[in-house]
Amino acid sequence: MSKNNAAKKLLNSFISLFLRNKRYDKGINPDKVKKILVIRNDALGDMLITMPAIALLKKAAPHAEIHVLASKKSFRLLENDSNVDNLHIAEEGKLSFFKQMLTLRKEKFDVIISTIYVGITKQGFIANIIGGRKAFKSLLYSGEEKYTYYNFQSKNAEKQIAMWEKMYAQFAETFALSTNVDKVIPYLQTSESDKKTLNILLEELDLKYKEYLVVNLSAGQERNKIVKEDYVEILEILHRYFNKNIVLIHMPSENDLADNVKKEYTNALPKSDILTIAELIRNSILCVSPDTGIVHLASAVRTPTIGIFNSEYHSRFWAPYKVPGGKIVNGTNMLKEFEEIVSTLASKTGEENE
Repeated sequence: MSKNNAAKKLLNSFISLFLRNKRYDKGINPDKVKKILVIRNDALGDMLITMPAIALLKKAAPHAEIHVLASKKSFRLLENDSNVDNLHIAEEGKLSFFKQMLTLRKEKFDVIISTIYVGITKQGFIANIIGGRKAFKSLLYSGEEKYTYYNFQSKNAEKQIAMWEKMYAQFAETFALSTNVDKVIPYLQTSESDKKTLNILLEELDLKYKEYLVVNLSAGQERNKIVKEDYVEILEILHRYFNKNIVLIHMPSENDLADNVKKEYTNALPKSDILTIAELIRNSILCVSPDTGIVHLASAVRTPTIGIFNSEYHSRFWAPYKVPGGKIVNGTNMLKEFEEIVSTLASKTGEENE
């Protein structure tokens, strides 16, 4: 054993003595649980893939209070969610977040479910600060040494491929429920106000329900960006097969790109709330996006989706889920593969309208 590994093992042993998290190889009985915290204070798409698991939890433990620690990016997705009893928005400053953790500790949660699979040691400390020694703390299986921070790790979740199914499996196994990923049902609850806002927006753009497509120009991460020339081809392919108007959505940083690719059949979406965008996509024919957040949003509102990824590896985990469409990898054959999927979707849409 190297000196570095020996030092890590010694430190881990010391932390184990301090945290004293008893290991469990089976989940907890939901009937014995009164208050649960789901930690999900990260990206919008990550919240969306967690929501079917929260719905499973609410069904299994209807008597329990379900709290969610969300981020300022994602909390709006839960504002109308009947499966969530209490919504907490994570503070962004280090000191203010630490104070918030101490406040949450007073809630005396029975179970804390950590759903963030990066920075696991940091997430483990967060779970322990909030939950103390009495809370049953759960994580996807990430190695034997992580039992230092968690009482339980879901091995069923670790085996799944799609992130929607990893999350669902973790929640199911945490509460000793059957892990049937066929029951994963993406969803997003919006309000009547969000629907009225979309009505006004469509009138302004002179568009009708299910008579337009949505293309997202923002990639979220630099590695997922698509060049202007490819976007021009994508828009032309979509218009050739569907002959419909296309609504372009994007972050303010992509204003120049939007100006450079616009056509007579494209509409620029005014700055809009995420739930208005969700309703826009829900009532579209098809959504195309290189950003997984919008891909997940389209899956949640059950709209056919084409996700464009920077690698086959990432596409395995984050592809459109249980909706028509598909995934392609940005590369030499991207436009050819894109046209093949669009052709198939257009044919099916035409058959349905006959």
